[in-house]
Amino acid sequence: MAHAFYRARLIEHWGTGTLRIIRACEGSDIKVKFSIQAGSFVVRLLKKHPIPLEGVVEKVGKRVGERVGKRLSARQQEILNLIQLDPRISAKRIASEIGISTRKTADQLRKLQIGGFLRRVGPRRGGHWKVQP
Repeated sequence: MAHAFYRARLIEHWGTGTLRIIRACEGSDIKVKFSIQAGSFVVRLLKKHPIPLEGVVEKVGKRVGERVGKRLSARQQEILNLIQLDPRISAKRIASEIGISTRKTADQLRKLQIGGFLRRVGPRRGGHWKVQP
């Protein structure tokens, strides 16, 4: 299969991409992890020094928990935690991180905005999320 893709000029050489990924990440704050899951080849790019989740989860949970009469589901709390870690995270990435459809993610984001827990700053593309205190 790889040979056919090479001859069709859809790929350069079979197996050279992994080496290029490793070389591109050398000297940066990114660690490359390769694995095989369910018969698929998986490449994960991880930060070498990840942000500890303990403080973030507690911080968001405390501020959100102070709102009187407003309850968050576990999924909404998880979305806020992801946004706290990366304010520029896309709805598509949130969906893949928590394992729900992009449609359901958009609904949850809308509910969080209506409830005053979340605000979008800037345009759809290039903007970022702000968790409301």
